[in-house]
Amino acid sequence: MLRGFLYARISVEERNQKKYSIPAQIARMEEHCRVNHIKICDTFIDDGISAATIKKRKELCRMLDSLDNADIVLFTQLDRFSRNVLDANRLLEQFEKHNVSFRAVDEDDIDTSTADGRFIFNLKVNLAERERIKTSERIKAVNEFKRKNKQVTFGVGPTGYEVKDHKWVTNEKATMIYDLFDTYIKTGSRQAAREMLARKYDYDCEPSTVSHFLSQKCYTGEYKGIPDYYPQIITIEMWKEAERLRKEMCVRNRAVGIVYIFRGLLRCKYCGHIMTGAFPLSKPGATRKAVYRCARKANNIGEKIFCTEIHQIREEVVEAYLLENVEKQIKEYMIEIAQEESKKQEKKIDAASIKNKLTKIKDLYLADMIQLSDYEKEYKSLTKQLEEVDKQKTKKAAPDYKPFKAVLSGFLENEYKDFTNEQKRYFWQSLIDYIEVDKQKNMTIYFRR
Repeated sequence: MLRGFLYARISVEERNQKKYSIPAQIARMEEHCRVNHIKICDTFIDDGISAATIKKRKELCRMLDSLDNADIVLFTQLDRFSRNVLDANRLLEQFEKHNVSFRAVDEDDIDTSTADGRFIFNLKVNLAERERIKTSERIKAVNEFKRKNKQVTFGVGPTGYEVKDHKWVTNEKATMIYDLFDTYIKTGSRQAAREMLARKYDYDCEPSTVSHFLSQKCYTGEYKGIPDYYPQIITIEMWKEAERLRKEMCVRNRAVGIVYIFRGLLRCKYCGHIMTGAFPLSKPGATRKAVYRCARKANNIGEKIFCTEIHQIREEVVEAYLLENVEKQIKEYMIEIAQEESKKQEKKIDAASIKNKLTKIKDLYLADMIQLSDYEKEYKSLTKQLEEVDKQKTKKAAPDYKPFKAVLSGFLENEYKDFTNEQKRYFWQSLIDYIEVDKQKNMTIYFRR
């Protein structure tokens, strides 16, 4: 008497279809074993698993490890077993090594114990894989269409959202997400954001979770390039600022618990790399003072040059320079910005006037008053001007001048001195893009646009 294994599988989508149910599959296989005098040694069931790959089907993998205890494996139909050509052939090789055949009880021609059966098996697997891929493509097309029409395509969304009446809406955690971004932007610190979540919302999480939230552009409402797919929780400007801080200001502190006022703001003039903060002890008993270093020259290997200089600057030197010079440089910067805006206004193109000209030359051409070559030349020129109008419309908004105005209103003399290092860091980050530093400690300030 042959020793048999029974294998049944059903995907999540098929659970509501009676003909694919696990009990129905088992019943048909048990009847086949009774009629053909096959002894059932074990039953393997993958419930809610796709046939796309072997690795995700735990029961199939368990069965493959037990092939020495069987002579034949039964399943109802080929698509219960495999719909992937590569996987199917690997399975066939593995079964042959253990002298085990397999049979589809509802398909008489699927029986690898015969040459014809193996041929039909390979043919049907190819057809099954083709159907699986086509089905996947259809599902993707349907989901893409639904997304473009702002329809829900899945039930569980990002933290802060839920489905209600077949639409995405914000829930009680949306405020938590907004405060997370707001705190991070104000402090530039993941730890500060974590502490706020624990204190205000009793939400304990790892730093990696904070980073995950901050990286999600969906909170601006955008999903896979589709705007307003979700209700907006934060503005696009907030997301961009958080992204800038995550990528440009992420510098590892060398001393635990130390707040570096200019973390991420100082860059080496020679290599452009962000200078790293440190709290060295020059000699026993000396006072520790924060410094920023570029030591990338030490990493130079042969022809691979990271930097040409090793240099550092004390934090107090940078702060003193800024307090003395930043007000004057802000005034010069704002004059420069005003001049640029004035030039833009002068060059501003009137779209209505261009469209009117396009209509006129079209009428002249139709009236046979100008040649086709002249019409085409003028048409290209005017359409190019219209493209310039569109570019002007998409240019980013003017910068936020609040930090600049605060400096000019006497903020540095009256309030800055009472700030904590965290507050100082946020203030300088809101004002400055970066500061270039050379070996002689000369500094060039680049303000944020």
